[in-house]
Amino acid sequence: MAWAWGNDRRQEFESTPAAAQSGDQGDALIAAAVAQRAFSTVAAELVEGCYGDPDLIDDIYPTDPTAIRHAIGNEHLRLRERARSAAAHIRKLAGGICVCGATPYLAPEADVPARYCSAQCASSAATSTVIR
Repeated sequence: MAWAWGNDRRQEFESTPAAAQSGDQGDALIAAAVAQRAFSTVAAELVEGCYGDPDLIDDIYPTDPTAIRHAIGNEHLRLRERARSAAAHIRKLAGGICVCGATPYLAPEADVPARYCSAQCASSAATSTVIR
């Protein structure tokens, strides 16, 4: 889904490819990915959909590959900031404490759901009968 959305944006910005960031819908996908510990995968698919395979940038955009590489870097940074914002929002809604009682502090790039302090904590929450 992330790649397809990115590809739609790429086609929409065909005349100005460096402007093809993932937009509001991409931000919503990132927020959902942070909640489900899939930020890295979703972000990579979104960016590749928007700009194409990073290894083929010179072939895809022969007239100005540097501008596209710059746009890709900016989009990665923008998505990472959006992910951090989404994680902070989730943690605030969860009361700032995860199931094990610790304070979640991991960055979204760790691919741990924003509500938990580690992958083990998230796994134990899935098997726990205690509702918090």
